Amino acid sequence: MHTIVCALFIMKKRELLKRLKKYGWWKYDDGANHEIWTNGEQKLPIPRHAEVNEITAKSILKTAKSNLGRK
Repeated sequence: MHTIVCALFIMKKRELLKRLKKYGWWKYDDGANHEIWTNGEQKLPIPRHAEVNEITAKSILKTAKSNLGRK
């Protein structure tokens, strides 16, 4: 029997928000479990956790980077 170990990396929320701001996104609203960030055209839900798993963070940043906000 083989055991597969998968390491999941974590990004600090403050680092994620710093990168979102760099791409021109800003906080739009607060939801129950998420903050809502916008670039003026689109909205993204950001988890309220102090740490965001790598897969979620990469997905958020990919969307933000491909849809830069107004400056």
